[in-house]
Amino acid sequence: MRCACCGWSMGTTTVSDTGLYYRCRKRIGYGKDACDMKKHLRADSVEPLVWTSVSEVLGDPEVLRRGLERMREKEMDASPVDNEEEACAWRDKLSEIQRKRSDFQDLAAEGLMTKAELRSRLEELELAREAAEHELRLLDDHRRKLSDLERDVEALLQDYERICVEELADLSPEERREVYGMLGLTVEAYPDGKLEVTWLLNATLSKVRSRSRRPCGLCP
Repeated sequence: MRCACCGWSMGTTTVSDTGLYYRCRKRIGYGKDACDMKKHLRADSVEPLVWTSVSEVLGDPEVLRRGLERMREKEMDASPVDNEEEACAWRDKLSEIQRKRSDFQDLAAEGLMTKAELRSRLEELELAREAAEHELRLLDDHRRKLSDLERDVEALLQDYERICVEELADLSPEERREVYGMLGLTVEAYPDGKLEVTWLLNATLSKVRSRSRRPCGLCP
């Protein structure tokens, strides 16, 4: 859970005998002037509200599917160049660098290039190699991100597609945390007690108020 005012995480604090409360860590550590988040949120009120919203999503797999498609489109729009074509270009660049390296070493061995010249050329090639490998890693990370996204959502669909909301309520805290992790769940808390729950597929799950135990409808 994060503070919507400053972006810092919310920590839990025990207040007398009333139980655990979520509080802004920045305000706790640096004083009341550091953040406007005065609200203390009861953990035993917040957590059921969040899980209710998640349960509604898991009870409607089409929401997950639509979110996945939105995320795919967003990722593809961010990368207008064909990833595989670009990857091939960088791999060709690495091969070219290796050939040049070998050629320069042959020239030096034949006495047609001084050691200083060879060192300078090899340093330039090393920088070019590092740049090419960096670009390939970025492309691999992008592909892996999409692949992981698809895998996690499909895993959720397979596990929970036939489970009703009532059965989801029986999941253990550890199982719920696993679901939160797969969804990339983020909860933002506002000073008026409102909570906004978002997930990695760029869709808002719900908007609820901690002082009310009734979540409103989903906002897919």
